[in-house]
Amino acid sequence: MSIRIPKFGFQKYLDDAMAECNETIVSLEHVKDIYKVEIELCNELIDTYDKSARQLHKLAEAWDSFKSRSRRTKPQDDTSGGTV
Repeated sequence: MSIRIPKFGFQKYLDDAMAECNETIVSLEHVKDIYKVEIELCNELIDTYDKSARQLHKLAEAWDSFKSRSRRTKPQDDTSGGTV
């Protein structure tokens, strides 16, 4: 059984994921600055989360563009009465 995500709700999931990436980056910065623990590892993780957030942002832009395009190109009902 698969879970269906409504098209209008997908943007929210992308926004939530970007927010989580940003929160994690802030937390890692705190760990690095306050506790001075595994600074190199923290920098690597910060870089990874930053790249993930950027990719999610690009995906969100593409999704928004897709939604706009699909609204404009929906086929209209053929009520011309002509034969095919």
